[in-house]
Amino acid sequence: MRKKTLVKDISYFAKSLGHLDSLNIQLIKEIYNIGPRNLSMIARKLNVPKRTVHARFIKLRNEGLLSIHVLPKFHKLGMMNISVFLEVRPGFRTIISEILKSHDFLYRMYFTFGHKSDIFAHFTIPVERIKNFERYLNELRKGYAVSSLKMSFTGEYIAFLPNFDFFDEKNKIWKFDVKSYISDIQSGKFDRLHFTEPDSYKVSVDEIDVTILHWLQKNALTRFATIAKVKNVSRSLIKYHYDTHVEDKLICGYIVYTPRFIPHTSGLYLFEFEFEDLPGLEKFAFAIANTPFICLATKEIRRNKIYVELEIPIDDIETTIPSLVENLAKECGLTRQAVFMLRKSTYYWKPIPVSLFDEEKGWDYREEQYLEILHKKLA
Repeated sequence: MRKKTLVKDISYFAKSLGHLDSLNIQLIKEIYNIGPRNLSMIARKLNVPKRTVHARFIKLRNEGLLSIHVLPKFHKLGMMNISVFLEVRPGFRTIISEILKSHDFLYRMYFTFGHKSDIFAHFTIPVERIKNFERYLNELRKGYAVSSLKMSFTGEYIAFLPNFDFFDEKNKIWKFDVKSYISDIQSGKFDRLHFTEPDSYKVSVDEIDVTILHWLQKNALTRFATIAKVKNVSRSLIKYHYDTHVEDKLICGYIVYTPRFIPHTSGLYLFEFEFEDLPGLEKFAFAIANTPFICLATKEIRRNKIYVELEIPIDDIETTIPSLVENLAKECGLTRQAVFMLRKSTYYWKPIPVSLFDEEKGWDYREEQYLEILHKKLA
């Protein structure tokens, strides 16, 4: 249990995290598990009147305390996840970020603080265009602005909720005793977190499927009628595609975000962990994934390396996380680690470029345009 807090008046916690009561936590968990489109089913599972569940849901959403985005199975779209870490010379970070933002297949990007990294960029590149993308990165390397660049091919990302078992609903504070937690791990109570690598990147979608994913990435609550209007088709056709093609086959999970810590007391961090073998990696990943800090995780393809994004309070980044990693390092065969602070205020993202998809031709990768912008910006 944390002995110190950043404020003496515990009522401040209740005001800041007041939305995290028992029912809302259960509601958030169910939305994470099955999505936000069937509140009636969630109400039945929770044994709560539908009216109550609906009112709670609307209140959370309207007050900016709940956002939900679809996380696609990018390999089903013929795309590969590629993480790029760039070290940029002073004065060039804004220019490089503008160059990266102009690329149609950029998914997410942060400015960072960390060793040999100033920008973290997550691309989802059509697999048949990987060589083209590598040439694009090589052009970035040639200029003066980028001093070093590292690229990592990963599998699909897994989105997580914080482990609410450590949340004190009465006092609205997290109670994570790292010593007890490590003891439970070492006693064999923990399982392993398995990462699956795509066995194929065959495109298994049509234009309507891609359009649905695009809009649900923006907001998982987008109405089918809205998507139907965009495509100039019937709502029933959109619902048919969602039910038969999208829901179970093309959605990896839901990125469900609700404020979990007191405002301005936490930071977002990207950790890179490498291991001697896969069993050690999976045990370590399971341990990290069951903390209050977990956000996203993925594994590098064909290597015993994972990337984990954590939201961590200031005092825990000083004590709890180092203690957890240190105590698990030997047992899990940890051979290397690196950490980057992701600057939340610089976060940029965009959904899949639906306008560039054609059922017969696949994805339109506009290489000449990307290179033209790159050279113009760096001239």
